[in-house]
Amino acid sequence: MVHLMFELLLFISFCLLHIYVVITNWKWSFGLIVLYMGHRLTTVRSRLIIAGKAVLITGCDTGFGFHIAKRLDDMGFTVYAGVLNENSDGAEALRSRKSQNLHVIKLDVTKEEDVNKSLEYVTSNNKADLWAVVNNAGINMPGDVELATVDQYKKCAEVNLYGPIRVIRAFLPLIRRSKDEEDPE
Repeated sequence: MVHLMFELLLFISFCLLHIYVVITNWKWSFGLIVLYMGHRLTTVRSRLIIAGKAVLITGCDTGFGFHIAKRLDDMGFTVYAGVLNENSDGAEALRSRKSQNLHVIKLDVTKEEDVNKSLEYVTSNNKADLWAVVNNAGINMPGDVELATVDQYKKCAEVNLYGPIRVIRAFLPLIRRSKDEEDPE
């Protein structure tokens, strides 16, 4: 009990000492805060230069991909929005924006032919260097392990595992080329 009282007394005296230091030196503390804020406000921060940068996004029919495509288009990026179905509501909504920087392309990540056609389109459209790929395409397979079929697992792996690998393998040389042009050593 005595030990606990001693710790409590030590804690209270520690707090009072800190309060005393802050009260007696408030001018110094205030001055340091003002100096820091002045420094932060006057320092020029380096910002990302968006001009000349393109982003490929898979799975733009709905959800995150759809919203990312719109947001990056609004920010000024050249966006290649890959959709599974060119006539989907999401694809039509993206096209209806009538943006010169937003390109809706058919991109089924499970088909090598679609990935290659997308690569040709991005390569031939030299408005901007491909700066990033957002592998957003994916499917969800809810359910218990014993109730799902092997074909369901194969389809899930084809989209969620092998699809991103196909896209990365195809587009990585373009991203590397843009990084080399950005940071020549």
